[in-house]
Amino acid sequence: MNLKDFNDLHQTQGLEAVARCIDEAINASQTPQENSQSEEIRPDEATKPISGDSVTCHYGGGRFEVSPSGVFFTGTDKDGNEQTPRWVCSELHVKAMTRNAKSNEWGRLLEWQDADKVRHQWSMPLELLQGDGIELRRGMA
Repeated sequence: MNLKDFNDLHQTQGLEAVARCIDEAINASQTPQENSQSEEIRPDEATKPISGDSVTCHYGGGRFEVSPSGVFFTGTDKDGNEQTPRWVCSELHVKAMTRNAKSNEWGRLLEWQDADKVRHQWSMPLELLQGDGIELRRGMA
């Protein structure tokens, strides 16, 4: 099984598996993180995560790592050998679980910086993980 993103995880293991992975990232990010003063790394320049400052989420024979250089996915081949980490997106953090006052409409509060170093937050509805990802990408753009 070659899982590449949260949509693949949802399709093969269900929404609960996606929520567990996101929850692991939330729990791991509860410690204060220092601001990175490193140079901006573009996707084509990024070859692997910075191990000292990363948060890891394991699932389905692979793992996501979030570091100042971005989000990376490391999977395994059919023989179980670890593959080269693949850049997914710029640094992105899950800051909190969200829901409405009636305990419905669950989501995750995402935080990232744009190319101008402006911080953005978005309460992403979990229902966006149920489709092809177009609405999720539209919301983040």
